[in-house]
Amino acid sequence: MTAVRLSLRPIALAVGCLALIADVAPAQVADPVKEQLDKSPRHHEWVDVESQDGRKVKCFVVFPEVEEKATAVIVIHENKGLT
Repeated sequence: MTAVRLSLRPIALAVGCLALIADVAPAQVADPVKEQLDKSPRHHEWVDVESQDGRKVKCFVVFPEVEEKATAVIVIHENKGLT
């Protein structure tokens, strides 16, 4: 029986090329959601909302800058652990 000598160099080169392609390929794909957000006219600002007991809550408000009525989403952070 004769011994076969295998070189790991071609395998390492192939694995390295695949890793490089996998790393570069996602960067070249355009994200349609990000493009739509970048093109949308919206306004954002921090505001202080005062409650009936005088406490102020700092809120981040974002809304579209359009003439007609727009759909809105209200996000309320869970208050567990907050004092």
